[in-house]
Amino acid sequence: MGVDFSKPMTLFAFLAWEARQEPRFEFDGQHPVAMADVTDGHDAIGGTLRALLHQYLRGKPCRVSGPTLKVEIAGRILYPDAFIQCKPVDPAAEIIREPVLVFDVVSSIPSPAERMARCRTYQAADSVKRIVLLVRDRIAATVFVREGKFWAISALADGSTLALPEIGLELELAAIYDEVALSLLDQMTEGPRTEIIEEAVKRMIARGRERGYVTYDELNAVLPQDRVSSEQIEDTMTMLSEAGVNVVESEESGPDPRADS
Repeated sequence: MGVDFSKPMTLFAFLAWEARQEPRFEFDGQHPVAMADVTDGHDAIGGTLRALLHQYLRGKPCRVSGPTLKVEIAGRILYPDAFIQCKPVDPAAEIIREPVLVFDVVSSIPSPAERMARCRTYQAADSVKRIVLLVRDRIAATVFVREGKFWAISALADGSTLALPEIGLELELAAIYDEVALSLLDQMTEGPRTEIIEEAVKRMIARGRERGYVTYDELNAVLPQDRVSSEQIEDTMTMLSEAGVNVVESEESGPDPRADS
């Protein structure tokens, strides 16, 4: 039997109906809401974020979930791209009701009113202390933090640090975009492009200092020749040399860490 979307549904009826559907639907309290198609960039940002959080939370009481686990708030059903829960949950549970931190990857297209409507749903849960909206199309985020009965709002840009004091973690915002940062360059003006390249170079050199080398593949990924100038490449090679970082063909050909022992 089909569902008449023009008529209000109960939460119970929605859950029974959605369980039989192939695509996922959210629930606005009265009607099913089809979820927007997820782009490759959206998926990469969410996946990197969950991986970073999972690595940090390993062995700790809180854990990260999403994007296929339901969250119920005020009679509504949402699928955040990532969320953190800190209370024990039955492994068989299909719905989480007390998330502490919520993360969504959002397009720059939805209006502020649409974003705020979604945030207000999250804010209705007393357990939620922080909401992070990560912009899909550039390195940027909007953060909502509960302060008593009010919510403080702040904007983050490339080069900012995302503070998550609820779990004792700080993340470089750009690190969440590692998988898509270079593909975003084509959509940006020369100023932001240069900033992203410089930030990527800094992270590559930092990793190189830790192990003594970087590979040519890593160098080409950060400085694709069709997107950067010869001067930028020369400057980067100079910085690598000054930092004592060698450029090698592959991981296997890197310096033996036992050589200096």
